[in-house]
Amino acid sequence: MNNWENIDKQSENRLPPRASFFSYENPQNALRFDRAASQYFQLLSGSWQFRFFEHPALVPEEFYRQPMTDWGKITVPGMWQMEGHGQLQYTDEGFPFPIDVPYVPTNNPTGAYQQRFTLDAAWTGKQTLIKFDGVETYFEVYVNGHYVGFSKGSRLCAEFDISACVAPGENLLSVRVLQWADSTYIEDQDMWWMAGIFRDVYLTGRDAVHLNDFTVVTAFDENYCDAVLNINAIFGNSRKPVSGYRLHAQLFDDGVCVAELSAENLNIGDETRCRLDIPVSHPRQWNAEHPELYQLLLTLYNDAGQVICVVPQRVGFRDICVRDGLFYINGRYLKLHGVNRHDHDHRKGRAVDMARVERDIILMKLGTHRTLPERSSLLRVVRYLRFIRDGRNGSGKSWFRERRGSEPHHRRSTLGTCLCGAYRASRDGAKKSSVDHYVVARQRIRLWLQYPRDGEALHSARSDASYSLRRRPRRRSDRRHQHHVFPRANDECVRRISARQTAHHLRIRACDGQRPRRISGISGRFKSP
Repeated sequence: MNNWENIDKQSENRLPPRASFFSYENPQNALRFDRAASQYFQLLSGSWQFRFFEHPALVPEEFYRQPMTDWGKITVPGMWQMEGHGQLQYTDEGFPFPIDVPYVPTNNPTGAYQQRFTLDAAWTGKQTLIKFDGVETYFEVYVNGHYVGFSKGSRLCAEFDISACVAPGENLLSVRVLQWADSTYIEDQDMWWMAGIFRDVYLTGRDAVHLNDFTVVTAFDENYCDAVLNINAIFGNSRKPVSGYRLHAQLFDDGVCVAELSAENLNIGDETRCRLDIPVSHPRQWNAEHPELYQLLLTLYNDAGQVICVVPQRVGFRDICVRDGLFYINGRYLKLHGVNRHDHDHRKGRAVDMARVERDIILMKLGTHRTLPERSSLLRVVRYLRFIRDGRNGSGKSWFRERRGSEPHHRRSTLGTCLCGAYRASRDGAKKSSVDHYVVARQRIRLWLQYPRDGEALHSARSDASYSLRRRPRRRSDRRHQHHVFPRANDECVRRISARQTAHHLRIRACDGQRPRRISGISGRFKSP
């Protein structure tokens, strides 16, 4: 069975998910919160060699081990449809190919990417990791002709250890990307179907003994006056166990250290955990209107007192909970206005840069929307502006059971200062049961509520009497898969689905015993019995 159609294998050799952070040499560079200031960070995004194939087997064998200098160029991050390769396709419902879970079309559009990078002598002895922030949909990684691994889940970061494959000097990275995979069935939404490496690709290096993951939690007292900063750190060690290491935590407020604590004489083996509880007196509370943030520095020292790494993290003191079905932030009730936002640019597709993301967030903030689905790179700007709902890497229109679904991007409590974990927990319960019974995949209610003309009719019926929605039986003459294919991308190619087309599938029945009332026509309204 092909790996991209095997629902029991979501990845191979992909490292476990962890918090997103970068390590620095000293506190001065760390407090800049600029990944480019890290000595062992190398961005691979830019111009890559590229060729498009209609079938994955058409990729030549020499692609994996030698540079393809005669191929064309493509920009990474980017979607290959937006640069003239393949077909740009939009669906409002259904799928762009016949449904046969978990199988996808044999003629699976494939992109072959190549990039060369150079490692200097400073990387010698370092553990070298490569990270893909987003690839749609299935991709395989090869370095210098050596197979590294594969990953699915286009909205997940994928991190691989390539230490055994790289060498000082020039190295060759080859990535084979397939547009369709079994994960396509749980990533279906009302959206444009595209493919490619649409987020950054970069290398990071770290010592044999390193800080691998950490969680930061703030806990207030009953009066929301004083707080405790709980830090749970996980260390990694790729060599023999060591002893005498020290972890020092410092909390800064505008450059002034307001609290600090150390864990002494750490014995670090393969995976070692450490916990620090730092009391903080009268911290400024974080909320969406006043996102007060502190700067936390975690510094790891070896047994000789030398700095191994410095990891920064912005911290906001807040408490989030749900009581009696109501959402509270720092003990105060709050009503969230949320938006299900897609990363989309009319020229770049899903390859949206952070400047565009920040503009979108500011506009939504002006519209009183406070909540967004989770994405790791959003945390750089969203933490200043709003809440984030911890999302699932799958749409409600899922054809898989939830247990077959996505894997978490991060550990749920490591997303920083503004993750609404309690809100996520209170909302996901209903969604899980729906997905588990294959129900939401066949409902078309969401289409109706999106458009103003028909939305007015639906909302007027809601105010008159309660109602239920059920599908009209599909006729044999109906098309099973309705979709639109556009050979080229342009600024005016987004199409709306007409009320006449969608009204054919739904009937609205009042619960008070009245006969069904139907929508008909583009300007149709609910009619009296």
